[in-house]
Amino acid sequence: MIFDRPANIETNPLKLVERPEPVAGHGEILVRVRTCGVCRTDLHLTEGDLAAKHPQTVPGHEIVGVVEKLGPGCTLFDIGARVGIAWLRETDGTCKFCRSGRENLCPNARFTGWDADGGFADFATVREDFAYPLPDAVNDEHTAPLLCAGIIGYRSIERAAIEPGMAVGLYGFGGSAHLAIQVLKHWNCRVFVMSRADIHRDLATSLGAEFVGETEARPRCRSMLQSSSRRRATLCLRRCGRSAGAASSRSRASIFLRFRRSTTSTTSSTKKRSAASPLTRAPTVTRFLNSPAKFRSHRIRSRCRSKRRTKRCRCSSTIN
Repeated sequence: MIFDRPANIETNPLKLVERPEPVAGHGEILVRVRTCGVCRTDLHLTEGDLAAKHPQTVPGHEIVGVVEKLGPGCTLFDIGARVGIAWLRETDGTCKFCRSGRENLCPNARFTGWDADGGFADFATVREDFAYPLPDAVNDEHTAPLLCAGIIGYRSIERAAIEPGMAVGLYGFGGSAHLAIQVLKHWNCRVFVMSRADIHRDLATSLGAEFVGETEARPRCRSMLQSSSRRRATLCLRRCGRSAGAASSRSRASIFLRFRRSTTSTTSSTKKRSAASPLTRAPTVTRFLNSPAKFRSHRIRSRCRSKRRTKRCRCSSTIN
């Protein structure tokens, strides 16, 4: 399926056409598509929010299929192997980002369904070193979203250094977060969700979130969570100055994740509080993975001052 000109999705801009079977180039494999998920990026592309790079684009980048043919020089897969094709189609492999394991930031990266035809078709090609070998344990329909939303969510968990049993806040509860929470619950993490839409909050509740609230909700520390009023429970984004409980300092450090394709933010405490000044010496480090430095100053601000005290918690966190 292709689109010639961007248009509102209600006008059915995608058209079914007949095309010759694509040919795998050197180092590429030809994949017979069995399933392709639909991502929000496909909608942005079709409606013109994301400018097309060539006419008659074939969208789709959550592709599950089997290897149909091997191009010259291919050695990684056999014919019939089950593989996946994701959004990141290829990189130059030579820039500082590629050499440091951050190839998603490569300035010369090319993307499936944008720079090259995607999976809304019978066949698709991809460099074999950017194809994912897939196990047979999960069916095609459940595997496809893992190639986009699943990668984003799990990568955020890894980059935030989440460990089993930690408290984790998810701001926004879309495709990435609803997959990430399943990993976090498997790790016995305490998950707190803030989201605008009722349907997303209901989904978070059904998936086991400990706290679910609107985006303006202000989760606080564990002492609040032990209150009889569950509606007042919120997540503290830094270590609380109180010493109640026998939890380790690592487990008291809560992590905040914001799931976006291009920016992932995390907030965590990095120093143990001083006995001489338990409230003023609780600094945090704000990291914005994949985000330009100029945006770092206004994404998240966390403050903890001795003058800002409440009856239940002596810390105060503000999210902008």
